[in-house]
Amino acid sequence: MNVGFFYISNHGIPQEIIDKVLSAVKVYFSLPLETKMKLYHKAVGNFKGYEPLLGSNTDPANRGNLHEGFAIGWEELMPKENDEKQVNDGAMAGANVWPLEPAGFREACHNY
Repeated sequence: MNVGFFYISNHGIPQEIIDKVLSAVKVYFSLPLETKMKLYHKAVGNFKGYEPLLGSNTDPANRGNLHEGFAIGWEELMPKENDEKQVNDGAMAGANVWPLEPAGFREACHNY
C-alpha cells in the first residue's frame, strides 16, 4: 500500500525497443540541469515535462522526493484534429512536451 514495485513479464516488447528507450533516457538525464529545466513540468501548464530532483513531495514531512523524472501522457502517433478525448482528460490534458536533445527521444518513447 505504501511502497512497492512490480515486474511485468511476457509483455511482448522487443528488447531492442527497450534498449533504445533506456539509452535515450540515460542521455537525457545526463544533460545539464539548465537544459532539462527548459521543460520544467510546473511551468508547462499540464504537468508534463521534466521533474527535477526534490521537485515533488509526496510526504510533507520530507523536503522532497529523491528522484527526477520526465512526465508524458499517452498520445496518438499521428495526432488527430479536434481530439475530444484528449481535450477532456482533465488537469493533465494537452500535448506532451519533448526535449530537442537527445535526438530520437520522442521516437524512442513512442516506440516503447
